[in-house]
Amino acid sequence: TNSVAAMLNGFAALGVLALSFVLERGEPDILRNSENDAGPIRRSSESEGGLVLAGVLVSGVVSMAAQVIWSRGLVFAFEYLKNTTYAFSAMLTVFLAGLALGSALAGPLIRRSTRPARIYGLVISMIGVSIAFSVAVLHWGAGEALLPVPFTEATQTFRWGTAVGNILAQSAFVLAVPTLLMGMAFPIAAQAIIPAKEVGRGVGRLYALSTVGCLIGPLLACFVIVPWAGLTAGLLILAVAEIGLGVWIVARTSESRKSAIGFGVLCAALLALVVVTLPRERGMQQLNPGERVVYYDEGPMATVSVVRNNFGYNTICIDGVGVAGTDPLLQTDQKSLAHLPMLLLENPRRVLTVGFGSGGASYSYLLHSRLEKLDCAEICPEVPRAAPHLTAANHGFLARRDPRYRLIFDDVRSYLRHTRETYDVIATDCTDLRYKSNANLYDLEYFRFSRERLRPGGAVVVWMPLGGLSLDMFKIALRTFHRVFPQMAVFFMDNEPTHYILLVGWRDKMEIDFRRVEERLSEPAVRRDLAELSLDDPMKILSTWITGGEPLRGYLAGDACNTENFPYLEFGSPRYGYESRPILDNLASLLAIRNSPRGFLAAGSIGEDRLASLERYERAMPKIVEGHAHYRNLEIEEAARAYLEAQAIAPEDRSVGNLLSFRELVLGARLGSPWSWLMLGRAMQLQGRAEEAALCYRRVEEILAGRSARPDPRAAQWLSNARRWKAELDAAR
Repeated sequence: TNSVAAMLNGFAALGVLALSFVLERGEPDILRNSENDAGPIRRSSESEGGLVLAGVLVSGVVSMAAQVIWSRGLVFAFEYLKNTTYAFSAMLTVFLAGLALGSALAGPLIRRSTRPARIYGLVISMIGVSIAFSVAVLHWGAGEALLPVPFTEATQTFRWGTAVGNILAQSAFVLAVPTLLMGMAFPIAAQAIIPAKEVGRGVGRLYALSTVGCLIGPLLACFVIVPWAGLTAGLLILAVAEIGLGVWIVARTSESRKSAIGFGVLCAALLALVVVTLPRERGMQQLNPGERVVYYDEGPMATVSVVRNNFGYNTICIDGVGVAGTDPLLQTDQKSLAHLPMLLLENPRRVLTVGFGSGGASYSYLLHSRLEKLDCAEICPEVPRAAPHLTAANHGFLARRDPRYRLIFDDVRSYLRHTRETYDVIATDCTDLRYKSNANLYDLEYFRFSRERLRPGGAVVVWMPLGGLSLDMFKIALRTFHRVFPQMAVFFMDNEPTHYILLVGWRDKMEIDFRRVEERLSEPAVRRDLAELSLDDPMKILSTWITGGEPLRGYLAGDACNTENFPYLEFGSPRYGYESRPILDNLASLLAIRNSPRGFLAAGSIGEDRLASLERYERAMPKIVEGHAHYRNLEIEEAARAYLEAQAIAPEDRSVGNLLSFRELVLGARLGSPWSWLMLGRAMQLQGRAEEAALCYRRVEEILAGRSARPDPRAAQWLSNARRWKAELDAAR
C-alpha cells in the first residue's frame, strides 16, 4: 500500500513537471491575462492583509483541532461500524471531500466579489457557526433515525454496503457544511491578498501559515482543549474563536458599522441557540431507555463513562463501547481470565494483565496467595479513574494499595517489545476485535512478543470473542495464536451464556494437574470469588475445556495469519454480522471438534470416581450450550428444557441451577414487565415449582387484564398464554 502511494506521488510529480514546461513558455501572456481577468477586485490594504493572514493561521488551528474532536465524537453517533478502521476512513473521506468541493465552489464567488477580505471574514464566521451546529448534530445522533438499518434481526443479515453508506452519511451530516466552508476559505484568502505576479510567493506564505496552524491544532486539541474542556465545550471554544475572528475581520473591512454589529449579533444568537439545546447529563454517551450515566470523563486518549442499566448493573464504556462491568456475564469474563491460568500452571508468581477494564481481573489475581507481582498494562489513564464506580467487580482494591500491584500506562506492544521483565502468565483482555486497534493484540508479532517474555513453565491466556467474526476470520485469529503456541487449548465458560472463549497457550508442555487445581480452589478467598459465578467446583473448571491437540491442529490447517503487514482481522472482522448468529456459528464449529481434557491430565492426578463425574459434566455441556442458544433468542421455554436435561445428566453442576433461576427475568419482573413474569412463570412450571409459577401468571393477569386502551396483540397473546398455562397447573393438582 505504501509502495502504491509512493508510485502515485511519483506520477503526480512527473505531471507537474511536464505542466511547468508548458506554462513557462507562455508565462508573460498568462500573467497579463491574469491581471486583465482580475477586473474590479480591490486588493486588501496592509492592515486587512494582516487580518487575513491571522485568519489563515487560526483557521488552520481550528480545522485540525476540530477534526480530532469530530473523530472522537462521531464514534458515539455510529450504531454499526463504530470505532472501526472504516469509521475513521469515512470521517476523513468526508472531511477531504468537503475541502475539495469548497475550494471548487469558491471560484465563482471570488470572481463576483470586489471585497474578498470581507467575504473571507463572513466565511470564517460561518465556519464557526457551522462547527457549533455540528455539536448539536453529534449529540442528537447525526441523522441516524433517517438512515436504513443495515442489520435485519429476523434473518441475522448484515448489509455491508448499507452500513458503509450510513457512516459516510452520518459523517456528512456533521462535517459537510463546516468542511465545505473551510475549503472555500483558502482560495478567498489568496484572492484577497496575493497579486497575480506574486502567486508563488503569496500562496507559499499562506500555505506555510495554514500548515503551521494545522500542526498546532491537533496538539492543542489533545493536550489542552479536550483534557481541560471536553469534546462538547472544546468544539464550542473553536466555534467561538472562528466566529470572533470572522466578525472582527468583517467589522474592519465593512463600510457600515451597523451591518457588522448586526452580523455579530446574528452569529452570537445562533451560537446561543446551539448551547441551550445541548443535553447536560450524559455528555456524548448514547443511552438506552432506563440507563443513566454515573461517571463521565473525556480525556486525551478516550472518553470513559460508566453506565447503569435498569437492572442496577454498571458497565464501563470506552468511546461508547462497553468493555467490562458488574453483571454476572461480564464478571465471568474477568474472573475466569484471572483464575484459570492461576489454577492450571505449576508456579504462577509473576503476572502481566493487559487492560484494566473494571479492575475485576486484577482483583481476582490478587486473591491468590502465591502471587508475588502483578503488572497491569493500560494504555488509557482515564480507565482506572472509573474504578470507584465498579466496586462490585474490583472490591475497591486500588484504594488498598497492594504492594504487589503496579499499573503501567503504556501500549502493551511497545512495553513487551522493550521490557526486560519476564512473567509466568500474560493475560490479554480486549473487547470486540472490530474496534480500533484491538486486533493489534491478536497478530503474530504480538503473540511472539508475549512468548519471548514468558518464564519457563509459563502460559499466555487470551480473551477471544466469538461474535463479530466470520468463520474464516475466527479461524485466522485462532490459527495466528496456534502458530506461536502450538501447545494450546480452548476453554468456554458455560456457567453463563458467554460470548467469548479463552485461549491458553503453554510455553512448554501442555499438562493439567487436577490435584493442583483442587488444592488452589481450596483457598477461601479464591473459592468465594468463583462461588459468585458457580465456578468454585474443580470439575466444572475442567469441564469448560472444549478442544486441544490434534483436533484443533486439523481445524486450524491453513496459511493465512493476522500480521502487522496483513491485518486481516482489523479490516475483515467489521464486515460480518452482529447479534447472536456469529457467536452460535463459531461456537458450534468448535464443539464439532471437541475432545476431552483427560489426555492432557498429569498421570495419577485424578481418581476414577472423579473421572466418572467429569464424564457427566462433559455430556451435559452440549445441552447447556443449546440452552444458551435458545436463551439468546429469547426462547425461554426451550432454554429451560435444555437446562433441565443438562441438570438431569450432571445434577452436581450447581451452575445449571443458577441458569434455571433466570436471574434477568426476575429483574425484569421486578421492573413490571409482563413478558418477564410470563416467561418466569413458564420456567418455574417446567421445573415443577407450581406455586411460584401460579403467582407469576396471576401477576401477568393483574398487569394486563385492566388494560383497555389500544389493544396490543402481543399483550393479548401473553394474557392468553398465562391463562392457558395456569389452567394446566390447576388441572395437574
